[in-house]
Amino acid sequence: MAEPDQMLATAGVYSKRLNPPVLRWGELSPFFLTMVTAYVTVFPIQVPDDVTAPVRLTAPLGWVWDPGIIISGFWQDYVPGATARFPEGAIPVVHDDIYLRWDGPLFFNASFKYGFRVPVRVPWWPTTGASFILEIGFRNASLDSGLRPLAVVIPGPTDLRAVRGAWVDYLTGRKNEVQGVRVQLSIPTQLYADEGFVFEGGAATKRLFCLCPDKLDAYTCTMTSEVMSGQMVILLRATRMIEAGTHAFLFSCTNPPNDYTAGSWKIGSYQNPQVFGKSELVMIHAHSTVPGFAIRNALVHFQRLLPENTVGFDPRPLRHSSNILAFTVVAAEEYGLPSRARLRAPLGTQIHTDCLDQMVTNLTAVFPGNKSAQAFYNELPEIFSCEGRGSLAELRWEVPLRRNVTFALRVNAVNPEVGPVYNTWTLEVDENSSAKETAAIVQTFYDVELYFSANATQMVNSDIGGDLGNKMRLQFTPSVPAEAMNVLAPEGFDFGEGMDCRGLRLTGKNRADAFPVPFVVELSGCNRSSQSFQFFMKKGVHLTPAATYTLDTDIQTAFGRGTHPRFMLTSTGINGSVGDEVYKAPPDLVADMITMMMTAADGQRRSGVSVETKVKFAFNDSALAEDIIRLRFPPGFTFDTNKSECPVTLLKPSSGPPPVCYCLGTNCEVTFKVPAAATARRLSSVRTDTDSDANSSMDSDYDWNATAWQGNGSGGARTAATRTTTSFTETMTSFTMTSRTTTETSTSSTSTSTASNTSTTSTSFSTTTTTVIGSCAVSLPVPPSLQSIWPCGAEIIVSVVLVHPTVVPNEFDNMWVAELRPAPVKKPGTKDTYIVQPPRSQSCYRGWNFETAMGNPVVSIMDTGILRAGAPGAVLEISFIPANPAYQYVLEGKAPLGWDFRWAKSCEMRGTETLQCEDPVVSPGSPQVLVVRNVWIRAAILFKRQIRNVKLALYGGQAGFELSTFTRGQMGDQLPSDSSGLMESFILPGELKVTGVDLRTIRGGVTDTGDIIFAQIAPRLSLQESVLFVSFELTQYLVKGDLLEVEDPSGTVRMRTESLQLLRMPEQSEIEVRSRILVQPIRLEVEMLDTVIDRTTHKLRIYAEIRRDVVSPDPASASVKWFKLVARRTGYLLPVDTNDGLVETSLLPKWKWASSTRIQEFQVSKQVAAPLTQIQVSGKVPRFGSIAGDVLLVAPVGVQLLAPCKPTPCRFVQKDWASTGRQAAVGLQSETGSFALRAEMPMSWQAVTRSDWLVLVPGQGVSNESLYSVQSWESAASIELRAMPASVLYPSVALTKGVQLQVALQPGAAALALLPGGARCYVKVRAPRGYVLHCGSHFQTIRPKPPAETRCEAGPLAREVTVALDNARLDDLGDLMFIFGLDTPAENPATMPNTFFIGLLDSGNVTLDAHVAVPAMDIPQPRVSGTARIQVEGFESLAWLQHWAIAARQSGALANCLAFVLQVDVARISIDTVKAELGGLRRLQQQSGRLRGLVSVDFSARAANSTGIQALSSRVSSADFGSDFKTAFVTTVASAGLTPVQEVTSVVLTKPTTRFPPNVTTPELRWSHSNRGARGKVSVDLIFQRSTDSLRSVLIKLPEGYSHLLKNAGDLRVIQRGASQPFPLAPSDEDGSCLETWDSRNLRIILKAGATVASGGYGFEMPFQMPEKDPDVNIWEVSVCSGLYCETPRSPSVVTSFAVSGFSIGDKKTLLSPKSYTAGVDGVRPSWQLLAGLAGVLLSSISCGLR
Repeated sequence: MAEPDQMLATAGVYSKRLNPPVLRWGELSPFFLTMVTAYVTVFPIQVPDDVTAPVRLTAPLGWVWDPGIIISGFWQDYVPGATARFPEGAIPVVHDDIYLRWDGPLFFNASFKYGFRVPVRVPWWPTTGASFILEIGFRNASLDSGLRPLAVVIPGPTDLRAVRGAWVDYLTGRKNEVQGVRVQLSIPTQLYADEGFVFEGGAATKRLFCLCPDKLDAYTCTMTSEVMSGQMVILLRATRMIEAGTHAFLFSCTNPPNDYTAGSWKIGSYQNPQVFGKSELVMIHAHSTVPGFAIRNALVHFQRLLPENTVGFDPRPLRHSSNILAFTVVAAEEYGLPSRARLRAPLGTQIHTDCLDQMVTNLTAVFPGNKSAQAFYNELPEIFSCEGRGSLAELRWEVPLRRNVTFALRVNAVNPEVGPVYNTWTLEVDENSSAKETAAIVQTFYDVELYFSANATQMVNSDIGGDLGNKMRLQFTPSVPAEAMNVLAPEGFDFGEGMDCRGLRLTGKNRADAFPVPFVVELSGCNRSSQSFQFFMKKGVHLTPAATYTLDTDIQTAFGRGTHPRFMLTSTGINGSVGDEVYKAPPDLVADMITMMMTAADGQRRSGVSVETKVKFAFNDSALAEDIIRLRFPPGFTFDTNKSECPVTLLKPSSGPPPVCYCLGTNCEVTFKVPAAATARRLSSVRTDTDSDANSSMDSDYDWNATAWQGNGSGGARTAATRTTTSFTETMTSFTMTSRTTTETSTSSTSTSTASNTSTTSTSFSTTTTTVIGSCAVSLPVPPSLQSIWPCGAEIIVSVVLVHPTVVPNEFDNMWVAELRPAPVKKPGTKDTYIVQPPRSQSCYRGWNFETAMGNPVVSIMDTGILRAGAPGAVLEISFIPANPAYQYVLEGKAPLGWDFRWAKSCEMRGTETLQCEDPVVSPGSPQVLVVRNVWIRAAILFKRQIRNVKLALYGGQAGFELSTFTRGQMGDQLPSDSSGLMESFILPGELKVTGVDLRTIRGGVTDTGDIIFAQIAPRLSLQESVLFVSFELTQYLVKGDLLEVEDPSGTVRMRTESLQLLRMPEQSEIEVRSRILVQPIRLEVEMLDTVIDRTTHKLRIYAEIRRDVVSPDPASASVKWFKLVARRTGYLLPVDTNDGLVETSLLPKWKWASSTRIQEFQVSKQVAAPLTQIQVSGKVPRFGSIAGDVLLVAPVGVQLLAPCKPTPCRFVQKDWASTGRQAAVGLQSETGSFALRAEMPMSWQAVTRSDWLVLVPGQGVSNESLYSVQSWESAASIELRAMPASVLYPSVALTKGVQLQVALQPGAAALALLPGGARCYVKVRAPRGYVLHCGSHFQTIRPKPPAETRCEAGPLAREVTVALDNARLDDLGDLMFIFGLDTPAENPATMPNTFFIGLLDSGNVTLDAHVAVPAMDIPQPRVSGTARIQVEGFESLAWLQHWAIAARQSGALANCLAFVLQVDVARISIDTVKAELGGLRRLQQQSGRLRGLVSVDFSARAANSTGIQALSSRVSSADFGSDFKTAFVTTVASAGLTPVQEVTSVVLTKPTTRFPPNVTTPELRWSHSNRGARGKVSVDLIFQRSTDSLRSVLIKLPEGYSHLLKNAGDLRVIQRGASQPFPLAPSDEDGSCLETWDSRNLRIILKAGATVASGGYGFEMPFQMPEKDPDVNIWEVSVCSGLYCETPRSPSVVTSFAVSGFSIGDKKTLLSPKSYTAGVDGVRPSWQLLAGLAGVLLSSISCGLR
């Protein structure tokens, strides 16, 4: 077809052709979518002759020249490159949108180039075409010749932003049919991530149901529908950049059940497809509207006839093939219009555009020679037209097709190249659509891949199979079985000549296997003939579709670079039938290399051994800056990092960029990145002289001039190379090199200046001419360093130290590959994506073979059979890691003598599951050799088998074996692979004898062996309460690290690992044992940490759980198979065993080997009982008669069961049941399952753990006292023996008379339950020895209140009283509280406990509740006080040390330390003050950086009485005090959980002093107000009979309801009431404020450290508030303390404590109103002081003050 401008000239439109200018476009965005005007630059416009004429530029229809030419800002009349302004700067005008005109004549000079830029509106869819017409000389509408002297057609843009080539293809429109819908489109520009496509379906898609593809690369797919119409909408959103071009998408759809017209689809692309249907949707490419498809009625009959009935059928790809289709249009009446049909073949079938010649309707031609078929089918009318499109044909007839008759149509077409997704035929005739008819399978190979070891052209002087020869790998999957194959290579490739299979390896992998093992396909022969290579399978061996195959063979690649024609792979089916066929393009070839050679240093070449390898190579191209030189090693070779991290040395040139070593998986490589030099121009055809002397001369700079170079590609390809199958010819060319000499020796510089392809320099250069050979030229020496430009052909020598892999790589992979590759380039439009560029030069060199060793060969004996020497039925397990693949293994027993495998089987296992077993081959003459064939042994993959039913060697001792593997050659021969050599395995076992077994409860056997009942009773099933003792003797000793395996094959016990012990007998000395792993519930492994002596009895203690009834063995049997002990040594089986787990029957008597069950119906109700009290024990037991035999209730030791049993009866109470020291109610008879018995509690439980009540069922006919025969039992420790809550409070002052003793008690619920409401009861109080109790006027009842009646009576002892209570409902009262008179002794009792007895008794004088040891208050005794100064080092800061010291006091670390050193109870230690400070040098040593600190601890310790003060004083003054304190302090700090300081350097005791308690009288209270809720002043007055310096604080505690109103320290006033000196309050700079209070009832007054309190009286006056009601206990507590940390009356630092009765609401005030006096810092005395002054008492006051 003629060009457009030629057509115009032929039509006479213009007289002379104008050279077309170029249209340079801005953004081609459709104006309709973006409302943005684009622009176009027209340049160059150059006329052939001077001309003056008007001008017109015509755009295609749809384009609009923007009328706002000037205001658009786009107009330019002088554009870049123009040599003159557009004539006269004339502005064009727009006519009819598409015409841009300059109506006035413009003058164009032929010697100038003109151009202009003009705005234009781009259409959203190409309409008539894309060509513009420029006319110079347009005058009018006439086309007469000569009126248009110059004109040209200018090609317009082809990439308008519109979707093009859109097409909706489908299989069938049949109703309810599942089909495929394929949408195809082309876009002119790329899409970016989150952009995408929108496919709007036609009318027929309202009820079309489609699914997104399961695997859709680079897109996310969403199916939705249009809101108004309900038509289907498909949204495809890109997840990465999508290139411009054609894209197709296949959807699986289900047609609706009703008819629908076709409608149209809209196919478009958008910036934000996810917002389809909303106004913010932004279009990228304008949508294309294309026809959809209609939903039609079913074409009932449509079929493809069988291939055997079809002449010309061929199933192979791209072959002409015939298919016969038959169909019947069923209808009630004939069709009235000419018929039309749509025939769709499988995708990829080639149907011509004019396809009439492919459609055969004549029945004679459809069924040639088949008369019966010709008679059966009706002949179709002649087809009027056939229009093909891909695999689709549109057929038309001039007549309607008849209904209800069957037609036959033969279709001749070319098959698809591969099997399509929908391999079906469909037919639509008139208004009917067929179902999918399955097409014939395309017989082609699947998953075909073709590789070369190096994707490079053939190297000169290389040969097939040689060191420089290449290898080809072809991977494929056949579709039909085959017995032969042929590979046909394109011209230039060569397989060599011959009839052998040398250099070939064909293996397969079963596709169904999850982890397929490659197998060798045995061949019968091969035939190589240059480009063709055939091979034939051995008889009975076929290639099958069930496997994927890999063919490796030698090949010589072609000489030509770039793309080559495809390889053809064909197969011959079984018995010569048609096989598969496929075409596969080889990889593009790059330039080979000039040189490649490799040498390995002498030495051992075997797995794991390192080797130094030197590689010499020269590329067929120049290396430029940033290029990568890469050397890849065969798989498995790794760098010898013992030499260095990257053991690579660049030997030639001597310097260059550093090597980079890199490994990914098993593949390693080394790379060099070429650095830039002074000049980075590329010289693709410069080859250096290969003479080593020339290469060693590197003292000149070079300026290579490439102007004379001639080549045929950027890769430095050979020039004019011609290649035949046997020889080639290379054309010689020349180039010029210039060089100059410089005096610089340390650096190199290169300078090149070119202009208009001419080289010039500022100095004179000598010119030499050399000859080009191939693509590189002989030249002068190369630069001294590997840098840009590294000349083509220049040699590089690299030394690398590698370690041999465990496996010899296959021949295809066993290649060393060197390549020169450009640096990756950034992919346009991306941030971090780089494109790896193909190499420019590459070659491979064949690696060497080396010895391989079998990895980790192990032969072990399993414990599933008899393990002693000579025993049959044993199981061996073999495992190894093969270095090479194999199909056969051989196991030979070497030692000891007598191994026998004649009855053995080899079994493959998966865990404990047997997958399959093979029968080995064993020669009767060599029973010790086992041969197993046809097993797949994979290289570097652990191989494991069980050898069962082995007869063990005749003798025990060290076992030795040898393992060997063999592989099958390509021709079926056997080749050795790996061998283990002689290896020592295990030691055949000897004997380990069990000598005793004892099953007990953990409590009776371990934790409390003295508890007789639990020591004898049998443990119960399914409870973790059992302990198993197994005694045994070893025949061989065990050493540290050996394992003792304990197993119960019967499953009777489940063993646990905790608290396991191994005891040597009879010494009973423990050997530490730690458990390793609980292999199974019945199996345990124990690691020895010490030697276990042979021929000595040992006992193993194991915690266990009984899983099933313990069965007593048959006495008639000598032994029973029950317990198994195996001693193992790491990696071996030691010669110790349990003789198959046999235990002598005599070791399992009933009293040692029995079990019982749990009684579920037993329960003892929880309650708290006091010692020596009677309670009623209740709960649940088995109902009377529900079980056979008596029900026994056994009480804890010391509990007395009251006889007879009440209220639940029993047969009798046995005092010492079964010699256990416990009482038992025998034959308990509970009709309801509940019981209740009266019992008296002991003083205390015999032991903490012995508070259990037990219910036992001995069983029918068994003695009630036979503990080991008890068949079921249960225990409960539900009764808590706890003292009744009780307390006493009184002044702890020696030798006082008639002071108040406050007694409080709280009876428990169990005791109160035994007292009827209001019944008489008694409270008994007994004081410690030395005290005297008084009733009479001293007695007061605080609680209970009336109407309860109380009466106090003196007891038989002076220190005992009894209170009788009547009409007191104690269950409603809570605490009981009484006040008695008390005379205190001079000191605490020396021998008797310093405790009170307080008990509640009923009217029968039976104790119901009691506290037998209520602590008495200490009578003040002398104290020993002192200061311990602790020097510490290594802490963070002073603040840290101060907080640490506080924590040491609060945690008890300091008090516990002193108690340990002084050997007294910690309750007698008072930590009075603690102070931390920096001591000594701030830094101990400059280099150590450790702080030194001093912690000062003021303490006091009191003796129990006066007789102990001397011993205590001597211990404080002991010379060992400091060292003992230092040792104990480290321990107590750790026990308290404190962070230890780095070092305690010294402890010094200062000022040890014995101090006597102060003589202080009972305090008196004075108050100013006593009305309910009133506020006033209260004063607590103390009189010190003599001065004292042993006090640091005074503690005052108000009764409940009273509250002090101290807001600050100034609110407290201390008044001298006769004292000669003011009270010594702490100053503000010593310990903070002198007053501390933490709630409204407690306050602590701090004294100055070391101060003396003068004799005389002091009043501590404070504001307070009265309660709203009087408290039940109106006691004020006042304590004087030796330390600062006095918090309760019983704190260790309390020296003396008082309990003072308080005043009540309404009591008369005893303190004058504050208005009547002024506190005396100003010397003014209150008026009432005058009275005191008359009595000779000096009164004054001080204020605590604010700090």
